[in-house]
Amino acid sequence: MQRQKNIALEQVADLEEELSHTIERFQDLENESMAKIVELENAIMDTTKERDMYYANLVETQNELEMLSKIMNEKDEDVKQKGSLLQEREKELENLRGTLKLKGKGTGSGGGGKEESQEGDGGSQVGEKAPTALAPPAPPPPGPPPPPAPGPPPPPGGMPAPPGAMTIKRKIQTKYRLPMFNWVAMKPQQLKGTVFNELDDDRLLKVINFDEFEETFKLGGQELHLGLSSDSLDHFKEKKIEAVSLLEANRLRNVAIFVRKIERSPEVITQAINNFDLSTLTLEMTEILLKLIPKDEEIKAYKQYERDKKSVAALTEEDKLMFQLVKMERLHQKLQVMSFIGNFQESVHLMTPQLHAVIAASRSIKSSTKIRKMLEIILVFGNYMNSGKRGAAYGFKMQSLDNLIDTKSQDKKVTLMHYIASTVKERFPELLNFESELRFIEKAAQVSLDNVLQDVRELERGMEATKREYDQHKDKKKFTVLKDFLGNSEDKLRKLLQDAKVAEEAYKDCVDFFGESPISMAPTTFFGHFTRFTRAFKSAELENAQRAKAEAAANAPPDKTAVSKRNKVNANQNLVINELKKKVGKKKEKQLLSQEDFYHGAVDDIINDLKHQPYRRADAVRRSFRRGKGSGECEDQQAVM
Repeated sequence: MQRQKNIALEQVADLEEELSHTIERFQDLENESMAKIVELENAIMDTTKERDMYYANLVETQNELEMLSKIMNEKDEDVKQKGSLLQEREKELENLRGTLKLKGKGTGSGGGGKEESQEGDGGSQVGEKAPTALAPPAPPPPGPPPPPAPGPPPPPGGMPAPPGAMTIKRKIQTKYRLPMFNWVAMKPQQLKGTVFNELDDDRLLKVINFDEFEETFKLGGQELHLGLSSDSLDHFKEKKIEAVSLLEANRLRNVAIFVRKIERSPEVITQAINNFDLSTLTLEMTEILLKLIPKDEEIKAYKQYERDKKSVAALTEEDKLMFQLVKMERLHQKLQVMSFIGNFQESVHLMTPQLHAVIAASRSIKSSTKIRKMLEIILVFGNYMNSGKRGAAYGFKMQSLDNLIDTKSQDKKVTLMHYIASTVKERFPELLNFESELRFIEKAAQVSLDNVLQDVRELERGMEATKREYDQHKDKKKFTVLKDFLGNSEDKLRKLLQDAKVAEEAYKDCVDFFGESPISMAPTTFFGHFTRFTRAFKSAELENAQRAKAEAAANAPPDKTAVSKRNKVNANQNLVINELKKKVGKKKEKQLLSQEDFYHGAVDDIINDLKHQPYRRADAVRRSFRRGKGSGECEDQQAVM
């Protein structure tokens, strides 16, 4: 049995280990897929921007082409008009010349050749000047186009609304008094550029059955921990410090613990710091040593000790280490660079999935058409309930989504979320899987974007400090650690900075699109609203299905087979109960002595009776023949006595 238990425990341990490995692989695959999605979305956005740019250039080119074509057509028409006018004038000139020739022939030859020649010259002169004199004046240029016809008069009671203005929503008069939906409504001037500027909830008033809704919701009557254990502390107290120490008691204890942990001489430690050797001085020791950097007063004390030409060998091991650290240049900067190098890969590995989650969630929510339809449905229900008292709203804050489960019907059994889920299933079944368009919102709801961005900026500052340190020693061959690190990490940091910028911009665009402020609303809050809304909707959908199933079972006609089985079971139970009652009834009741049975000498009589007949409980039942036989023997023995 114990062997089987050990085997089972070993199998459980193996399964747990396998499960942990599987979870790690799953997380790695999820991070890889998320990074791939973000990469593809970035490519899509770049392609979309490039396409829009080409399309804008195409539209501009087409407009220019149409304008040039129009100008060419106008010039062609002008040339045609001038050509026709020129032909008309040529005809008039030919007619005028013919008329002058006829007049010259009609006059006599008595006028002499001279006069005739003069007349001919004059006639020719007249004929040459005649077209100019008789040519009609050029037509005047076309005047401006007539003014457009006046539009219809404005409706009585006000001026026409300017383009882009919001129409005033009418109040909805309900038949019953309804509970108030405690949402946070947005003002009309806050809708510009948000999703609510694209929604039209008025058209849903004719689609959704609000009579049933009113019947359902009507109101009736109406710090640094160096691991200082107590044993080590007691050991340190018992130890007598014979060497000279310039440190305070607490500082001396902390440095002593560090020296015991690292088990390295001060020379080896200082050499590891100068060479940025994290294999000798581990990351944990580096982090602790950052807390033990000599203070200003300690630096002065050690320098004065050196100026006094006192022996360094007289110092304690802890003071020897501090003495070596005081003599180092840029100790704090070097330790920070070592800490940065040791933590860089892990920091990038932790921050990249968080940024990718924010990018993917922000873009998926903003581009989701189904979530817009869901918000439109919520808007029409809220206006239907509130417009008669608070006035109609044009939009609402996302925190209002959490109040859908708090608005309940008269019997407190149905919430507004239940009714919306039922309406979506009945009228808009294509919206039931709206959560499929929302990617990684649960992971994004766990990201503190401000802290991640601050950590990214810290990495950037650490990289700059590493570059400055390398620039001071790059002519030395022993500083290959910094060179190799910079060569392998600069591209990773550059990509991380780009992802941080994209995440910040994507989140800002998404929050602005839904009418919220990215300054006052963190991703944990914003994405948390959608996460809780999705869970509440699915829960309401499941509860609606269970309620419908229970109602159908209650209204269904009884099944004869099921009824007969149930009656048979009840009959068997009754038989068992009656049999048990009979067995209990057969037991003799416990005989109690009444007050009349107590008389002088009653105890003696009872003892005499017990000698002849042994005492037996009134409710005693013989368990077996052996027990009865044993009891009989006892009776015989007692009788003999």
